[in-house]
Amino acid sequence: MSNFYSFIRGRVIPVLLVIGALIIFGISVILPLKKVYSAKKWVKTECFMTESFVEKTYGGKEKVNHNPKFKYKYKYKGKKFIGSDYNFQKYEGIERAQKLVAKFPVSSNQMCYVNPENPKVAVLSINLDKRQFISALLFIIVMLILALILFFGYEKNDSQMSE
Repeated sequence: MSNFYSFIRGRVIPVLLVIGALIIFGISVILPLKKVYSAKKWVKTECFMTESFVEKTYGGKEKVNHNPKFKYKYKYKGKKFIGSDYNFQKYEGIERAQKLVAKFPVSSNQMCYVNPENPKVAVLSINLDKRQFISALLFIIVMLILALILFFGYEKNDSQMSE
């Protein structure tokens, strides 16, 4: 029975860690990068900021999230639209949210990027936050190291048991 548990610990758990890390990396880095790449073709147009504030939400035990919230008007091919997205990532943290809100004050004219295939979709920025990319990369590295330790630790324990 102990061989079964050591197999699970030494083979299955590392594989699950790697799969989980790759899924998180894909969601937090690859998908936004794909959107940014396609948004390079979007049309840059002027927009007018109608709302810009930091929203405070509560999640779980005493956890407070601060997210920038925007609303802006823009025209594309003579039609009027309202947008609300900053870019393709989710932002949390009071400092980042306040900086973004200060960058896009109410009643200011800004530039936004409109999807010509679906003009209801627009963003204020087509750039990604490098800090989120770096933190996702660090997470992947830690998960891979942990998986390697478990995997090769199993190999070592197996060879010691057979002696």
